[in-house]
Amino acid sequence: MGVDLGARRIGIAVSDSAGILASPLCTIDATGNEAADLGCIVDIVGEERAGYLVIGLPLTLDGGIGQAAEDALRVVVALRRLVEPLGVAVETCDERLTTVRANTAMMQAGRPASSRRKVIDQAAAATMLQTWLDTRVGLR
Repeated sequence: MGVDLGARRIGIAVSDSAGILASPLCTIDATGNEAADLGCIVDIVGEERAGYLVIGLPLTLDGGIGQAAEDALRVVVALRRLVEPLGVAVETCDERLTTVRANTAMMQAGRPASSRRKVIDQAAAATMLQTWLDTRVGLR
């Protein structure tokens, strides 16, 4: 399962059972209450029976760790405490430009801007998760 953390919305994506293809699942409206937002993510992890939880790491364009990446890493630590006892591994994946790539793909598919806004976060999560899945192919 892939998660694209945002201040206003959290995109969620899942992969098929073979771990080959990522698909958008849903978007959670962030409440500003971290415990509630993490609880919602943990609930989805359980519902989807996820074996991995991949969190998007918003590195700076030059690959550095800025404030957004530091915030994401803090969330990663909190999520590890919640899901690793359930047997779910938590990893990170570079999410630079995933929203741009997801938006471009939807534009090319002819999706109107108004409908893209509703699903862009989950599409970005799917783009990030697909990147992570593709890098794991060599590890199988």
